[in-house]
Amino acid sequence: MLNPKWLNTFKVLAELGHFGQTAKALHMTQPGVSQHLAKLESELGVQLLLRDSGDIRLTTEGRRVYQHAQQQAHQHQNLMAELSHDDPYSGHCYISCSGALANYCYPDWLKYLLQHPNLSLSLEAAPNHRIERDLLSGEMQLGVMSKPCQSNELSQSIIGEEALEVFVPKDFNQSSGLQGLLELGFIDHPDGQYYWTQVSRANFDAPPKTPPISGYVNQLAQILLPVAAGLGFSVLPASVARRFEASDKITSLKVAQPVYEARYLTQSSHQALPQRYTWFVDYLSALSSAGASKSSK
Repeated sequence: MLNPKWLNTFKVLAELGHFGQTAKALHMTQPGVSQHLAKLESELGVQLLLRDSGDIRLTTEGRRVYQHAQQQAHQHQNLMAELSHDDPYSGHCYISCSGALANYCYPDWLKYLLQHPNLSLSLEAAPNHRIERDLLSGEMQLGVMSKPCQSNELSQSIIGEEALEVFVPKDFNQSSGLQGLLELGFIDHPDGQYYWTQVSRANFDAPPKTPPISGYVNQLAQILLPVAAGLGFSVLPASVARRFEASDKITSLKVAQPVYEARYLTQSSHQALPQRYTWFVDYLSALSSAGASKSSK
């Protein structure tokens, strides 16, 4: 029987693709990771990894062993879930989603957690690729993505959509259109260019790939502050404005072709979620596009 510690080390290494990150994730040293890999390869009599300029690629045998390691991990998780009492109001939940969605949901989720002191939550605001990676590694158990995932190890269901809106200062001249926006300048943020591309292509003739930048904000809760101050415009999911304290100082640009971003509820294909996730899944599923898409007009 293969040593489960060696097998788990190899599984994490295959998923992260980096010896240092694997060592950190497993609270090991990097030489310790290399030693586990060497022992596993010696036990099996095959090479599991190829290293090329720092990159790690699985061999054919490595892919088969990785699939076996995944199956073993899922079986272990299922066994532990079956043996433990599945209390809907006790335990820890691991959820990952976009910053906009986290910003919208978190106040309500805190109220729920206060009602159930034995329930705790790790909420990670992350882009799609990291949500998928963390679900595959087991760091997170439930995610909400805005696009289909790449792995068949995960299952997804569409639970709704949310409008992307162009937020402008309250006194912005709506009839000035694209030219008015370009003169005002863009308040950029980590997803700013992507959101701008989606909305501008659907509504403007020959829009610039990158509008003139009048500022950059990395903190979601603060992106609309310069917009409210009249310093620029920005493009964000509509729900961001619902938690913005100065919502009376902004409005959304009226566009002919609304653009929506889908929400995909994402989890492991091989394991049912514990009952403690049910309330959170129901909450997310109840977020209709009409409710979450209202912005301050």
